[in-house]
Amino acid sequence: MALTGAEQSRKWREKNPDYYKEWRKNNRGIINAHSSKRRAAKLQAAPSWANKKTIDMIYIIANICNKTVDHIVPLQSSVVCGLHWEANLQLLTKQENSSKYNKHDFDTPLGR
Repeated sequence: MALTGAEQSRKWREKNPDYYKEWRKNNRGIINAHSSKRRAAKLQAAPSWANKKTIDMIYIIANICNKTVDHIVPLQSSVVCGLHWEANLQLLTKQENSSKYNKHDFDTPLGR
């Protein structure tokens, strides 16, 4: 059975653990630009009725549980753009989140 792109990427990262650390160090401008774009998208995607305290609590719980917060419907996508609010957030392991990329399953409610 052939490896998926995500599996190939994971195996390569395991064999080259310092590559991304070094790349990030040498490409700080690109990292900052990407982070700024993401923050701006999140701010624009936050509706006025979103519960900021609940969202903050989700991020706190994720940190305690060593999980990542994932937007079920991605904030940025060529197909659909989701909102930054509590019902569009889920906790995933880092591996689950990185394998998801920007995908959304349109056949199930909220990608579940």
